[in-house]
Amino acid sequence: MTSGQEDELTPARSEKEGSGHSRPKSQAVEWILAAVSGLLVLGAIVFLVVEALADVNGQPLLSVEVETVEAVGPGYRVAFTVRNTGEATAASVMVAGTLTASGQPDQRSEVTLDYVPAQSENHGGLFFERDPRGGDLHLRVLGYQEP
Repeated sequence: MTSGQEDELTPARSEKEGSGHSRPKSQAVEWILAAVSGLLVLGAIVFLVVEALADVNGQPLLSVEVETVEAVGPGYRVAFTVRNTGEATAASVMVAGTLTASGQPDQRSEVTLDYVPAQSENHGGLFFERDPRGGDLHLRVLGYQEP
């Protein structure tokens, strides 16, 4: 055979064959990354399932606290904070304030907050004709709805 014929019979070597070690390393890296990604996805799914099941029986625990009293126009505004230390969101939270002063009729003011998320707080205000600092002011949460 001539040298030209030998070249036809002998398979040509690719450039990749010369570096024979790169393919096994890249396969190992691919497997490691696939395993890590799979564990992250599985962990996220487990976390979401546990959170969903843990909050099934959660209830909102609401409290209200006066923050400030200030003169506004012809009346007074009582700024307050509603805190929800419970495990569920409360919607349509109704807050009422009653102002009692000796010798005068009670004044009542109400407001509804759209929502108070679990482990959170929301703010609002009530308006009165008389200065609440000169009487007995009582704020309370009247009720809420489940969202």
